[in-house]
Amino acid sequence: NLLNKEHNYDLMILSARALTHLMDGVPSACSYVINAGAVPVLAQKLMNLEYIDLAEQSVKCIEPLSLQY
Repeated sequence: NLLNKEHNYDLMILSARALTHLMDGVPSACSYVINAGAVPVLAQKLMNLEYIDLAEQSVKCIEPLSLQY
């Protein structure tokens, strides 16, 4: 839900970083991230180049998911 807060860039980037670090630290959390529906939201952020840092963080967050699934 925090990734969808378009009015607050800091909240979006911090939530993407938190997801990335969570999946790096606990690889089994990838299934929870997928079940929560984060992949379409991350893909949407990846396509929106208004915030390039957020797009880069989305790539880093999607990478562990692509390795497992």
